[in-house]
Amino acid sequence: NDTALLDALELDVKGSMPRVVRILMHVNVPRDFKPKHIYLGDAAQLRPDLLE
Repeated sequence: NDTALLDALELDVKGSMPRVVRILMHVNVPRDFKPKHIYLGDAAQLRPDLLE
């Protein structure tokens, strides 16, 4: 029942990727947990350093 919400307006930057939904999640996980970042389709261009 106590959910913190964050809302922001995406800046209009020339050349930026259109129609991108950005999600920020705070999750409690075990200390040894290693997340797998998933960027689908063209969104992979956003974080090439995280691609396998």
